[in-house]
Amino acid sequence: MNGDETDGVQAIENKVKDGEKAFSEGRFDEAWKCFEAILAVEPSNADALNNLAVICQQNGDLEQAEVLFLRAAALSEAPGNVLVNLSAVALGAGKIPQATGYLERALALEGETPRILEQMSLITDVMGEGQTATMLWRKA
Repeated sequence: MNGDETDGVQAIENKVKDGEKAFSEGRFDEAWKCFEAILAVEPSNADALNNLAVICQQNGDLEQAEVLFLRAAALSEAPGNVLVNLSAVALGAGKIPQATGYLERALALEGETPRILEQMSLITDVMGEGQTATMLWRKA
């Protein structure tokens, strides 16, 4: 990479951090603008897509969240986290088979991480398997 490319990558990484900080502080409009600005320069930025999808999910727009998460998963080098997010969106929409499928893919990629185990617990609880849900939650 030359100096200009390195500066551009650093600027995008900084913008992602700024957007994530704004999100964590509840400044969702500002976070949205940061992630959109990144996508204007780099339309295939999986982190920005994932973060926009999280904002959509927070706002209850599960359809848009799913579209953005799917794009992020397709573009991500390590889509495990995005797949867990997709699972949560599918579960929120009452699509248990889809939620399970996304989680199975994440599990195959990353193994039993705490976040995956927590999502497994939520799914099994919704399916009426309280004991299994509790066991998974404790394991997480």
